[in-house]
Amino acid sequence: MHDIVEVYCREKKPGVSTAYVYKNFIKPRFHISLGTLYTYLSTPIERQIKEEQQKMCKCLEEIQT
Repeated sequence: MHDIVEVYCREKKPGVSTAYVYKNFIKPRFHISLGTLYTYLSTPIERQIKEEQQKMCKCLEEIQT
C-alpha cells in the first residue's frame, strides 16, 4: 500500500486527475481497482506503519521469552 501511495504522490500534480494517475501509473503496475486506490489514499499510512511495527516488536518479544 505504501508503494502505491508513493507513486500516486509522485505523479499527482496540479491539473492531473486521479483517474489519469490511476490509469497510467497505478493500474498497470499494481493491478488494483480505482476503488482500492481511493481506500488506500484515505488510509492514514503513518499510523498503519506504526501499528505494524508494534506488532512485529510484540512477536519478537514473544519469541525471545
